[in-house]
Amino acid sequence: YTGVEFGLSKIQPRSPAQTLQRRYGDCKDQAGLLIAMLRELDIEAYAALLNVSNRMDVVVNTPGLNAFDHVIVYVPAQDELSEIWIDMTSPYSVFGNLPRSSQNRLALVASPKTDSLKRTPNSTSQDNRRVQTYHYQLSADAPTHVVVNSTSIGTIADDYKATYASAPKADLLENAEQNFKE
Repeated sequence: YTGVEFGLSKIQPRSPAQTLQRRYGDCKDQAGLLIAMLRELDIEAYAALLNVSNRMDVVVNTPGLNAFDHVIVYVPAQDELSEIWIDMTSPYSVFGNLPRSSQNRLALVASPKTDSLKRTPNSTSQDNRRVQTYHYQLSADAPTHVVVNSTSIGTIADDYKATYASAPKADLLENAEQNFKE
């Protein structure tokens, strides 16, 4: 992801071919590339504009283009599959799961069928959780053995993946050692 947010590049996406050739792009470039790829496979897909930069959502009756600051991909329900929303700028999100910033937002889907804004899905606590289990093996004449299993899903897992991907290895090892001591 590289945002080029000045001049015409602020509002006009690059063509999918340009995005592929450059090997980077901002949200609208990446969304455009995925939409082109899906359409090449005869899968209906559209750009969806939303506002993610602040807590205020767009105003329903006056959604001018300047009210939006992000583009994601919307795939309408097809056959027996339900609709799918994809944020191409969220590298650690599981396919079809939106990052927190894109959840529960009013979106303008760039489709000929659009007649109103559509709300993006909002995940629940069941969709976003971390479960830890501890297994203790006690011994009268040896140290206690502890095995900790931790599983995260949803946006919590996304946050962990982002942290582990960006943190220096020395910091990760130090945190692991501290957790072990605790």
